[in-house]
Amino acid sequence: MVGRTLGHYRIDEQIGAGGMGEVYRARDTRLQRDVALKIIPDSLVTEARRQRFEREALAVAALQHPNVVTIHGVEEHDGVRFLVMELVDGVTLTSAVPPGGFPRARFLEIARALADGLRAAHRLGITHRDIKPTNIMLDRDGRVKILDFGLARFDDQNDEDATLDAASPAAARSASVTGDGQVLGTPRYMSPEQARGGRADARSDIYSLGLVLQELLGGSPSDAPPEADADIAELTAKCLHAAPAQRYEDAGVLRDALETLPASPGTSGGADAAVAGSRARSAVPAYRIAVMPFRVRGSDEELAYLGDGLAENLIRKLSRQPHLRVLSRYASFSLRDEALDPVSLGERLGTDAMVLGEITQRGTNARISVELVGTSNGDHLWSEQSDLPLEGIARLEGEMARSIAGHLEQELSTDSGSGSANAAETSSGPSSDPADPQAYLLYLKSRPLSVGTITQMDRAVEYLEEAISRDENYALAHAALALLQIHRSVHGVQDRGTAARQARAAARRALAVGPDLAETHTAAAMVRFHLDWDWEGADEEFRAAVALDPRGDLPYLEWGEYLCGTGQLDEALRAAHQARDADPISPNAPHAVGFTLLLMGDFDGAVREFNEAIAKHPNWTWGYIKSAWTYAEAGDNQRALERAAAAEAALHGGGSPLARSWLGYVYARCGETARAHAAQEEILSAPGYTDPIVTSYVPCGLGDVESVVAAMERALQERSPLAPQMWAIGRLARYVDLENHPRFQAVIREMDYPDVPAPLG
Repeated sequence: MVGRTLGHYRIDEQIGAGGMGEVYRARDTRLQRDVALKIIPDSLVTEARRQRFEREALAVAALQHPNVVTIHGVEEHDGVRFLVMELVDGVTLTSAVPPGGFPRARFLEIARALADGLRAAHRLGITHRDIKPTNIMLDRDGRVKILDFGLARFDDQNDEDATLDAASPAAARSASVTGDGQVLGTPRYMSPEQARGGRADARSDIYSLGLVLQELLGGSPSDAPPEADADIAELTAKCLHAAPAQRYEDAGVLRDALETLPASPGTSGGADAAVAGSRARSAVPAYRIAVMPFRVRGSDEELAYLGDGLAENLIRKLSRQPHLRVLSRYASFSLRDEALDPVSLGERLGTDAMVLGEITQRGTNARISVELVGTSNGDHLWSEQSDLPLEGIARLEGEMARSIAGHLEQELSTDSGSGSANAAETSSGPSSDPADPQAYLLYLKSRPLSVGTITQMDRAVEYLEEAISRDENYALAHAALALLQIHRSVHGVQDRGTAARQARAAARRALAVGPDLAETHTAAAMVRFHLDWDWEGADEEFRAAVALDPRGDLPYLEWGEYLCGTGQLDEALRAAHQARDADPISPNAPHAVGFTLLLMGDFDGAVREFNEAIAKHPNWTWGYIKSAWTYAEAGDNQRALERAAAAEAALHGGGSPLARSWLGYVYARCGETARAHAAQEEILSAPGYTDPIVTSYVPCGLGDVESVVAAMERALQERSPLAPQMWAIGRLARYVDLENHPRFQAVIREMDYPDVPAPLG
């Protein structure tokens, strides 16, 4: 099969085989990504195996969870039927468990991720029936993936529907009893009822998972946890009770139990030092909730902005509650146009409840309707309606958000058994609401434009400046303006002097009027990093931002940029993964992980992450640009140029000077020297200030190291806003071995970074 092409999949190597079929690494030549193909060889095709094959496709396709392997489709070519699945680059738990088991903190990370993935299956009525270490992988970034749903059973499926054609008595022994009297599963990890041929439901998976958990902490399924981990021992003992009724009901209940266990025995829980104390968990298990964008029915175009704003404000306010896990704006808003019912939305997003809202225009008035819906069964839990004049909505939007959040907090606290003691917390904490309702509208209008084209960024600046002119104490607008001006200067679309003055002033004002907002500390941190070159001050501000918003992705993303720029790559990768944990649906996190892996020289991992970012946001130009760079570094010129062409199509022949410089580098590395020189000419002829670092990328791709070093020296003298990323640029410029050039090393010493890794080579 290796070397064969099935449709647009080129099979490169076999990576696994078993009774259920063979698994191959393949290249999707249409989407330019590596995938796994699962195929039943002709010699093993039976009706039973075909049914099990189809069942696996149905089970995995229904899940869509970050801890479950993703299925891209079921296809057939030349009579060969195959599953197209996510390629998990990593190792099985069998290989990953160290002698004596994992340390407690890592054990809890893996155990919670396993319970999360299995909870998604149990919510859909899917029982895995073959949970064992070889069906669980840790990818190269340590993420957990549950594999092989070939033996999965749906709650509405008759036992006799699942039939195994065992080739031998040994196969029968390694397989719940089905219509043929044969057993499905793996004996070492089977529950007692499954081994007897009884019905295997979610509690059977819990038993198998309990054995896996013992192995994770003790080193083998028969090893009980160490004495110091008595709480874990109690948990696994409940998983392994001989009577199914005495075990945890399903993986969701087990996940809640795991959430209460501290990272260290005898403590109340653990957290990173940067956010110590900011993630204290209540005794109530975390309740996962999504706030969907409010539907708008009416002709007033400003209602759409207000509908999104009301949802955002609810997300911000509910996120402060210790026992609520609120999905990010990106995660909720990504399904805005999906015609799905609450139960289906909940399955896609992995939530326990959902806030749905609607604003209906009625002449000069509007009715705001909000309801809380349980996503396990679609039950209506709570609702409220308000009738207001249209002109009053923006003015009262913040007050409405606080009122709704208060009602939701009371409802959720009561529902979870904690009473209403925490309801008052909803109105406490920092307020980000402006005094002028029009200022809030202008801020909302600026949001989608802040990472757009040059023209769009210019318009975003105008909106934010007008918002600030209406309310000079509007902290979020000041913070957004500071970040936007830094972004514009880094991309070469704003001269550094003007950008520096405006960014510093905006960040200073933001921090003065909003000292308790993560956004203001993030803006201050980026000013200290890009403009002041104050590494210690930047780090302190980032830590303050994370402490204020430990569940948000923005502080971690920007902190990761700082850590990459200053050579702290292991910490940068951790920050990027924290951002992914905060918002697993956003393309921002895989983009950050990908760039960090690129600096580390892990080109395969970087391409995988950039492709994930592109899949989540197909119009994100920098995903194409950075994957093109990575392919060029890896020597895959064809794919590099394909990605560059996709970027050019998205840019419509334009783009910021920084984007043109990266593409020029790709052209140079791929031998397209005429296009590289054309890109450099376009950069140098652009009006206004041209950052020296922006001018260095094309010469780097052409092998002109002296021009690159001279540009770095000018950047140091001119205090380029890109200069703080000098170390990262040196690592990117492997082609000319910039890191080991004496003059470049002198520049790095002048930057006076924190301790950074030694040069490669």
